[in-house]
Amino acid sequence: MRYGYPRQVVIVSIGDLVLDVRIVPAGPLEPDDDSPASIAIGGGGQAANFCAWTAASGEPVRLVTRIGEDDTGRRLVSDLEARGVEVRAVWAAEPTGIIAVVVGPDGRRSMATQRGASVGLSPDDLEEAWFRDAALLHVPGYSLFVEPIASAARAAIRVVREAGGMVAVDLSSAAGLRAFGPARMAYVLARMKPEVLFATEAEAATLAVPLDSLAQVPVLKLGAAGSMVYGHKLAAPEVKMVDPTGAGDAFAATFCIAFERGRPVVALETSIVGQGLPAPHNLRAARGCETAIRDEGATPATVAVLDGRLRVGLSDADLERIASGSVKVSSRDLGPLVILRAAGATTVAATMRVAAMAGVRFLATGGIGGVHRGHPEDQSADLEELARSPVAVFCAGAKIILDLRLTLERLESLSVPVLGYGTDEFPAFYSRRSGCPVSVRVDGQDECARVLHAAWETGGRGAVVAIPPPADLEGAEEMTLRAVAEIRDLSGPDVTPRLLARVAELSGGRSLDLNVDLVVNNARVAAQVARAFFA
Repeated sequence: MRYGYPRQVVIVSIGDLVLDVRIVPAGPLEPDDDSPASIAIGGGGQAANFCAWTAASGEPVRLVTRIGEDDTGRRLVSDLEARGVEVRAVWAAEPTGIIAVVVGPDGRRSMATQRGASVGLSPDDLEEAWFRDAALLHVPGYSLFVEPIASAARAAIRVVREAGGMVAVDLSSAAGLRAFGPARMAYVLARMKPEVLFATEAEAATLAVPLDSLAQVPVLKLGAAGSMVYGHKLAAPEVKMVDPTGAGDAFAATFCIAFERGRPVVALETSIVGQGLPAPHNLRAARGCETAIRDEGATPATVAVLDGRLRVGLSDADLERIASGSVKVSSRDLGPLVILRAAGATTVAATMRVAAMAGVRFLATGGIGGVHRGHPEDQSADLEELARSPVAVFCAGAKIILDLRLTLERLESLSVPVLGYGTDEFPAFYSRRSGCPVSVRVDGQDECARVLHAAWETGGRGAVVAIPPPADLEGAEEMTLRAVAEIRDLSGPDVTPRLLARVAELSGGRSLDLNVDLVVNNARVAAQVARAFFA
């Protein structure tokens, strides 16, 4: 089932539309003589290619470009419009640009470029209406290398950002990066903060700055070998190569479509890695969750604060860095940690906020925070964040060390629905039963997806999806009461980790194994529901 969006989703690209002349020699080129070749002429340019492939996928797309007011320019615009692309052309006296592409026997390409009218696009040429409805703005590196088109691109980005849209940048050319200055481009990208950054291996090597420090989603294009996303390699399907020209633009277009409109992505918190579980259970849980999400056809997006940036998607080395030493980060701490550049492991509250900023609607964790036993004034920030961020949190209820009845009452007062996944009772983390009813029961991923969609369509924000744990921990309630009695005077963010650690000691480690099993199970269910939501 595909659900509607509150506004039409339009992808916009700002950049070049040029004449492509593709030459595929039948053999080695002979100097000072004729050489047989296959020659094709058509529309090209990275922005135009991106838009053509986006339209071919059935998505609404707009190209903003400057082009020569000549026969070539008019034919190129007409052809692109016939392919379903809305073209906002600024007509110019300069000639339409031309790119000559020579394809070698190994598929590698050599290009000679005359940019023509396209690079003369200026901020004065733009109309804000061309960008106000953009859910995502695609910016080729070519549109950032020279003025005045670079100023036009920055103006477009400002309009898109003000309207709540996202930005994807493709670095375009290693040679262009060298001419512009790699350090200068890294500075531009750091200020721009694109959600998605595409680069080939040559472009990434030229930039010489880790892509994941410049964008939420770094995408390394590996050609026929596939791509690297979130530090994980994705193999490309085997195909017969006919002409590789524009293949990278086709990949970028389909990736952006999936990222914006149909991506089943599940966010994961990292306080379970940094503070919640001891080694080796912490990394076992984190890796197990990511694997379970991928196995269900969704994308894991583990959240943390690293090197002064909010990170959505971590490599395995990043996870180990969080495990080796990090600060527990709630939603109130995100800003300070960005400035202090400390390694931060995000709680459910912080992860919800970052996920909402990135457009991710699904989050998996072990258990949410709540109202502490014997201290009703001590309430987790998770509860308030659930009332603010439109994210569904999949969990085994609230942590057993909490007052479940008061936690549910607080969620009710905040208008946060609590969905029991295949259960009428709110799970008690280590136990399937608590005696506390949920607000509504849902059976299966499709019904859960429909209920969440209806909740968001009617103005709801966060939601709790409570999933019974795979097994019960015998004596969990008694061990919890003993732990609470022993650590009665502790307060603040250290309470939960200390209490869970004491329960682990009292259970002989059985609670740790169950904790890993239940959080992986929650991640699996979250991925199944996310996939149903976007089907």
